[in-house]
Amino acid sequence: MASIKFEMAPFNSQNNFGLWRIKIKALLHREGSVRDLDGNYPNDMTMAKIEEMKEWAYNTIQLLLSSKVLRKVANEETTSGL
Repeated sequence: MASIKFEMAPFNSQNNFGLWRIKIKALLHREGSVRDLDGNYPNDMTMAKIEEMKEWAYNTIQLLLSSKVLRKVANEETTSGL
């Protein structure tokens, strides 16, 4: 399978949040961590895997926020809080 490279601008409160959110969901889906957004985990998934997925999603979103926006949500501890 060929690797696809893409660029995604960080959300900076000036760009369209609705489109940015769609792109984040697609990226998290591609990474396999989109389930953290809705909390719908398979019954056979271990707590360790769930925690790993949560951390991956949280960190991905943090990396795609501008510094200005990240400062505003720096105290949020969950993906949905971000």
